[in-house]
Amino acid sequence: SLSYTPEYFFRMYKDRKYMVSSKYPTFTLDTRFGIPDIAGSDVKFIQMEVGVKQSIEVGSSNKFSYKLIYGDFLMKDKLYFPDFKHFNTQEIPVTIGDFANSFQLLEYYRHSTELGYAQGFVSYTSPYLALKLLPWVSNRMWVESLYASYLYTKGSKPYYEFGYSITQISIFGGIGV
Repeated sequence: SLSYTPEYFFRMYKDRKYMVSSKYPTFTLDTRFGIPDIAGSDVKFIQMEVGVKQSIEVGSSNKFSYKLIYGDFLMKDKLYFPDFKHFNTQEIPVTIGDFANSFQLLEYYRHSTELGYAQGFVSYTSPYLALKLLPWVSNRMWVESLYASYLYTKGSKPYYEFGYSITQISIFGGIGV
């Protein structure tokens, strides 16, 4: 796995480098190999995935984020279902993580594939989106998000998802629709 962010600024503190920010996106390249004859394995495949992601500050405390991924199996002489590309699905509407980079309503393994695929995630996050304008919740530290997710796998119809979530409820956790 490789990732590269152009012009990533950093600060030095006590002889350590701390990454600060960049106005450019991060580009990624991920590769998985199935190599035969290792520990009795007979798989033989090469999977490659390229992506771009970025979070952009839009005003005070607001953030626009996107993540785009394309992947395919360059060689697939022999692979099994565990070697397929499986997508991040979260069927439970309550999470400790982030709603933005997963599929909330997609059935587990339904779109798992050994063919080409494309994923896209877009989100807008703000502490003052809708609920925070109501008087009885305006003093909460909640963060609200709108997000859209897209998945395309060869041989299937495109899958779209749109949602709204509230995170940082209590110390951690979130809920979304």
